[in-house]
Amino acid sequence: MIRLIVDSTSDISREEAEALGMVFIPMRVTIGQEEFLDGVTLGKDEFYRRLAAGGNLPKASMINSYEYERIFDEIEAAGDQGLVITLSEKLSGTCQAARK
Repeated sequence: MIRLIVDSTSDISREEAEALGMVFIPMRVTIGQEEFLDGVTLGKDEFYRRLAAGGNLPKASMINSYEYERIFDEIEAAGDQGLVITLSEKLSGTCQAARK
């Protein structure tokens, strides 16, 4: 079976992804000194509320190749294959990290 792997930039919620049998990977978002997992510990409403309030602008960290390797290992151990859908490589290094 092919398992789709999506990150939180896909606009598919963690709950929707899990219900569809997808693997959901949250991006890390830092606002000031606080770090969040997009779609897990920081929802869209809270993100936009903080953005509108001003102050520190959010910064996102790409998903690293280690995280993808761990997920691919789990999927392959179950006898399945993984297919990743990411942002364009022109917008994020996440695509390149998924290729390794």
